[in-house]
Amino acid sequence: MMRAFIADGDPESREIIRRSLAEKGVQVIGEADEGERCLEMIRENPPDLLFVEDELPGISGTEVARRVSAEMPGTVVVMTSYEGRFHSLRRAMQSGAREFLLKPIEPEDIEEVLANISGIPRRPITPQQTVQEGEEQGVEEFEEVVSSNRWVVSLFSSKGGIGRTSLTANLGVIVASRTRNSVAMIDLSLQFGELHIVLDIVPQYTIYDLLPVIEKGALTEEELLRYMSAHPSGAMLLAAPPHPRYAEEVGGKHVEAILEVMKRRFDFILIDNPPLFIEPTLTALDLSDVILYLIPNSIPGVRNAKVALDVMRRLHYPPSKLKLIAVEMEGVRDVTVSDMEEVLGVMIEGMISLEPKQMLDSINSGVPIAIHRPNSKLAKEITEIASMLIGERLSTGFERNRRSLISRLKKLLE
Repeated sequence: MMRAFIADGDPESREIIRRSLAEKGVQVIGEADEGERCLEMIRENPPDLLFVEDELPGISGTEVARRVSAEMPGTVVVMTSYEGRFHSLRRAMQSGAREFLLKPIEPEDIEEVLANISGIPRRPITPQQTVQEGEEQGVEEFEEVVSSNRWVVSLFSSKGGIGRTSLTANLGVIVASRTRNSVAMIDLSLQFGELHIVLDIVPQYTIYDLLPVIEKGALTEEELLRYMSAHPSGAMLLAAPPHPRYAEEVGGKHVEAILEVMKRRFDFILIDNPPLFIEPTLTALDLSDVILYLIPNSIPGVRNAKVALDVMRRLHYPPSKLKLIAVEMEGVRDVTVSDMEEVLGVMIEGMISLEPKQMLDSINSGVPIAIHRPNSKLAKEITEIASMLIGERLSTGFERNRRSLISRLKKLLE
């Protein structure tokens, strides 16, 4: 049975939500009328589902949602509000809420939320739990895939503008949305990082803000989470600095400290690296389990790849660590996959078809293409790469939960 907690300053609103949930067979395990009490109670007994009012007395509902999303990624947060204006919805998205309901709440709203989240994980399960057990808990369409290891995956290319950042964002969203893995993303494009833009996140903090904590030797899991930003998919982002002048402050020792702590908290870590062999990037590559190397299907692209792969061999990276991804540039037919494999002497293990307009539409909408156009060729190709990394085949469908927070945002603003 699904378990829910209600945090709302209005007794009447709590009663409506409680009654509607009971009618759908959802157990309400507790209620609170202010933020601090809510956090105390759910930390002792984490629910599957949290309904929280945005203007909750004491600690605000958006802050409660942010902390819950960071500390309890298995809890689905539903934000409620009397305001449907853009800034309210945006705050809800940034806090990690999966759904947004306008007050007064109707029973039909609760029914729709429960239908929308049927594919979202409840409490984290262990790899030993079976698919049947998940189905008994009401999780019918969710991929029962949990990584048995902590995977660190670096994305790298010798050229910019070939979709590396978009691939990072989409892989993170797919793994977070379609598996039981907790997912973190790090933007190491320190001068001009764009991962937060692709994910439509306005970060409160960045990796630069974390440096004093690392220098003091005070970096803990809890501290790290405070400096990360939540995405509605459940993935967490450590954003790049806000200005290029801060980039040189981030060194390899900082990346090493972050990954050491992050691996204790997350199952799957994705790193978006710049096309440069600089100290932070080399540290990330050294500490990664897998390097996804993107190669454009052009003669200069293959030539640069040959040089970069030679550098990696000199760094004694085992062949199993490198996974080559061919990028088919729109209108470019210079080099085939067979040509790449022959010249580089390495098998190509994945491919993405880069369509600039499709990518731009996705970025402008603030919705990764895996959700924006889940049935597109590119979304399916990215899902194949995610399947390769996880070691299990993932479905491409997001249909059951596509009317999530972002879809609702678009509908309300029409």
